[in-house]
Amino acid sequence: EELRIYAGNRHITLKEAEGAGFDKASDFQETIQREREKLSLDALHADLVKDVAVPDEEMARFYEEKRDSLVGPAYARVRYIFTTSQARIDSAYVEIQAGKPFTDVVVRYTEDPSTRDKGGLVDSLAYGVFKSSDMDDAIFMLKPDEITRPIEYNQAFYIFQMIQITAGSKLTYEQAAPKIQEHLKTTKETELFDSWLAQKRETMNIKIYDKALNAI
Repeated sequence: EELRIYAGNRHITLKEAEGAGFDKASDFQETIQREREKLSLDALHADLVKDVAVPDEEMARFYEEKRDSLVGPAYARVRYIFTTSQARIDSAYVEIQAGKPFTDVVVRYTEDPSTRDKGGLVDSLAYGVFKSSDMDDAIFMLKPDEITRPIEYNQAFYIFQMIQITAGSKLTYEQAAPKIQEHLKTTKETELFDSWLAQKRETMNIKIYDKALNAI
């Protein structure tokens, strides 16, 4: 029933939009054209590289050559305060700077119920978990007992206190294999596509007359 209602509502709104001429607007048409071009290029690329494979022996050879540099992420034991309010995080920071114990400030200000009763404790926070080098660096540059300034990330605010950092350990082949395969496959796909494109340019005898584009 809900699906039928959704389909009916969608049909009505689309008809109204088309009746108002929104689908004829120049910016709408330009967006459609860009999306069409992107989908076409993505389909072409996928078709060109569909047979690219990475043999196991190639992965093993890469691992042996790079094994000393294949290291897992560092981990940190930290305490943290999380809130969606800048006013709350600023107040928390002021109290910490005034000497109030971090765990007491956590209990008062954090909005993370899973860590509130533990004083904001996270036993194992991996470098890279936030997908932001600025965020990760701010945390992992701390020395024990040091705290970050308030950090804004993904529409929320944080303060971290460092307890201990454990350096990343060397990866076994089994641990490294997925990343090795991804790296080698991406490299092969890029090389194949670039080679195909170079051949097409030569065959079609494409010349660029714009000075700015020629400089690229």
